[in-house]
Amino acid sequence: MSLIKRHYRQVIWCCIAGYIIFILYVTLFSRESKDLFKYDFHPFWSYKAIIEGREDLLLENFLNVILFIPLGLLLWCVMKRKKWWEASAVGCVLSLCIEIAQLIMKRGFSELDDVIHNSLGTIIGYGLAAGLTMIVNKLICNRERRVKDFEYSQLEQE
Repeated sequence: MSLIKRHYRQVIWCCIAGYIIFILYVTLFSRESKDLFKYDFHPFWSYKAIIEGREDLLLENFLNVILFIPLGLLLWCVMKRKKWWEASAVGCVLSLCIEIAQLIMKRGFSELDDVIHNSLGTIIGYGLAAGLTMIVNKLICNRERRVKDFEYSQLEQE
């Protein structure tokens, strides 16, 4: 048995910790501190701004979703009770902590829309992992069934 198989959960937890450090770097520590508090806690304000012509926010919203997809994938691997809303809560709490830190540290623009998009990214990642697991399990079951059918047909021929 390989080292990764024996310590699977520990390896995934290390990946999660590393990815959270990456997220913190991208969202907090790579940004310079400003003199002003910048925030908007109105939900979906960015969509109104996009409709009014701020198309750059569409890419920003998309990137906020993409940023948290790997977290959802990794959470699927370590969560014993496979509940999507628990993974979503983890993504939401992490995102909320980041937004609060951005506000306190005056780094970036603290907004509720980021929490919504990051949570959505976590759910998408979790759903992708669940879907891929289901597909792989189905393929394995089909392969095992074909092998058994083949073995049975070989026994009949003898």
